[in-house]
Amino acid sequence: MKYILALLIIYSIIIGQTQPAKKDSLQTSKKTSQELNEDLRNEINELKKLRESLQQKLQNELRELYVIRYGQEDGTKVAMGQVWTGMTEEMMRDSWGVPDSITVNNQNWGKYSQWYYGEITYFFKDGYLFEWESEENSNK
Repeated sequence: MKYILALLIIYSIIIGQTQPAKKDSLQTSKKTSQELNEDLRNEINELKKLRESLQQKLQNELRELYVIRYGQEDGTKVAMGQVWTGMTEEMMRDSWGVPDSITVNNQNWGKYSQWYYGEITYFFKDGYLFEWESEENSNK
């Protein structure tokens, strides 16, 4: 009986000592995880800043390219995404990107094309924009 009692006392002492060690290990793991999360947040923020900087640089470089290609006034309009009567198909593509779809009709009196961007349709005659409409305005 004394032997069993001694074993129980030794067992409780051993268990009592391992519990704090396990708790310390978990606290250390938690702290390490928190530090890692903070490092990752900082890295993400740095990458966001870099992305914004690169986007601004790209926008400036494209503006310069469009000014060289189309002249100061038209190049600035293209870089700003503006649309105006008389702009070319190339200007439209540079300004708004590739359209969702294009329909081309060749007639004796000229080449007509319709460029579709979402709900807006742009009408070109012989490569120059002469009109546009949106579904919202055409249904009224």
